[in-house]
Amino acid sequence: MDVVLPDFTEGSYKIQVKGTAGNMTDTLVKSFDILPTYHIEQKADYNVLTDGETLSGSDSGLTTVTFTNNETGRYYWATRMLQYTYGDRIDQKLARKTSAQLLSTYFDEQALDENVHISDFQQADGGFGVLPYASSETLFTAKLMDVLLVNEYDKSRAIDYMYAKYHSENSTTDEVVTALMGLAEVGEPVLTDVNIMLANPDITGKQRLYLIRAAAELGAKEYAHGLLVEFLQQYAQSEDPYIKVIVGDDREETTEVTYQAAIVARMVDADEAFLFFDYATRNHTQYQLHVLDDISYLEHALSHSQFDPVAFDYTLNGTTEHVQLEKNERKVLALSPDDRNSISFSNITGSVATVSRYGVPLDVATAQQDTSLHVTRLYTVDGHETTIFHEGDLVKVNLSYSIPSDAIEQSYMFVDYLPSGMKPIVSVWNRGIYDRSIRYSYEINGQEIKFWAYRDFSSSFSYYAIVTSTGTYKGDAPVLQGYKVTDKRAFGSPVMISIE
Repeated sequence: MDVVLPDFTEGSYKIQVKGTAGNMTDTLVKSFDILPTYHIEQKADYNVLTDGETLSGSDSGLTTVTFTNNETGRYYWATRMLQYTYGDRIDQKLARKTSAQLLSTYFDEQALDENVHISDFQQADGGFGVLPYASSETLFTAKLMDVLLVNEYDKSRAIDYMYAKYHSENSTTDEVVTALMGLAEVGEPVLTDVNIMLANPDITGKQRLYLIRAAAELGAKEYAHGLLVEFLQQYAQSEDPYIKVIVGDDREETTEVTYQAAIVARMVDADEAFLFFDYATRNHTQYQLHVLDDISYLEHALSHSQFDPVAFDYTLNGTTEHVQLEKNERKVLALSPDDRNSISFSNITGSVATVSRYGVPLDVATAQQDTSLHVTRLYTVDGHETTIFHEGDLVKVNLSYSIPSDAIEQSYMFVDYLPSGMKPIVSVWNRGIYDRSIRYSYEINGQEIKFWAYRDFSSSFSYYAIVTSTGTYKGDAPVLQGYKVTDKRAFGSPVMISIE
């Protein structure tokens, strides 16, 4: 029996079906939500817990809130994100490897470790290139020497490369300065040379900061601290709640210099260190390679952090619970919208970080997209394209995508959203369907069907669905999204279908 339902607007509803036979009655209630879209964007809000705080989160679904020691929390997410640094450059590989090691050492969390063949990237001259076939770069080599273990590469050849750059008449001032920084990072006795360069009135602000970092690396931390304070008085600019360092008009240089200020400040235990780091990580630039700066900062920060216990009370539904968190402990609560609005906090001891994770509807029309990616979808019945269907129709959903051959990301998720009047067919062979274009999904969650898509393989495939109920339905836009670089994404077009 078909029941014609009214048009629904966004919200939560219940349908009650009541059956009566003689003096017996039974009732079935079905609850459901009408959503504006299946597209959900995950949010993560970071805050420091205060008395009377209202947690941010979803107004319609669950919000997962993680409570940690603030000192731990502020570094956990930056460390965790290194796991999702994608690519084959040595810095990208090291990011994944180092992230796994730091997560294990400081957060008791296991992550996939990566076997990195460092020697493949060390060139004949002793320096390092970003790829095995790339030329050596002095600054890149210097940053790399700070994060590599001695037994991971030919240290003596790298030192020879740096001395050669330092003494060569053909080297630029940038190369001389960064060569000194690299030598300092492996303990070479170059503090006198650093001081001579610091006395040069012609060096730039960025070069001066590299030299201050070199002094700190050599153990002259009080001296480096004084130099840093003097430097920041001239170049630092506060943008609450961050601090950035401006030595010119170039945004990329601002990010680079702010990263160096963060690393030096962390090394000399300056209070502003995290404020620099927070600004720099939120302002990554297109051409600068900052992954090694992330690694360097986090290694210094985590090795010197004091993970003092923190505690707080929370009251929910009339019950108060006391929570104490040691070094790596976390408290996780899954809160409904009502619970999120009613929960209260008191007796906070220490600095407690909160991270609220939740999903919000994504507006495809205004969402940022990668214009180099393209997605299309069409429906066919018996080989004919259509958006008008009948109950029982066997529908072939044809999907195609375009990924440029030079895209860094190789693996993508292709997510399609089937209109609510259809259901995907999993076992097509049982229906006598033999179609070479079929690609099997790796996950089906209601109307959401997920496939793998690859840069170097066929860009067209299909799956099948069966029409189940009459009505007019929306097919949300399909999306092609990078598996690790999630901001690499493109949407197809939504479609309205009619089932008669």
